[in-house]
Amino acid sequence: SDAWSMRVIPEDPVRESNRRGYLSFAPDPRPQFGQMTTTEVFINLVDNSHLDKEGFAPFGRIVEGMETVDSLFVNCFPNSDPHSLPDPLRIYTEGNRYLETLFPELSFIIGTRVEKNYEKRPSAQ
Repeated sequence: SDAWSMRVIPEDPVRESNRRGYLSFAPDPRPQFGQMTTTEVFINLVDNSHLDKEGFAPFGRIVEGMETVDSLFVNCFPNSDPHSLPDPLRIYTEGNRYLETLFPELSFIIGTRVEKNYEKRPSAQ
């Protein structure tokens, strides 16, 4: 987290809605950075279209394997109480130490890959 703490990315315009399965960058919570995003990426597990007007611009979509994503979160957040969810500012300031301590069941993604020749399939929405 320290290596990226002062790095920000200019916000993209919102061209897609934050629907289930879309990936988005989180806007920077620090007011001094204005209209910038952080390096924090999240997967929309539900329709979060209310985030569109807040500048959360999706940049990708999970086209296959959403059931795997769902299985990662099944034990971490048994209810939708906002007080039981991780605090983005604490994630930013404390990093994985905060997550590992307060959310020991949380899964971590340790790698990804981009398929350059991925055969596009019709959307299953």
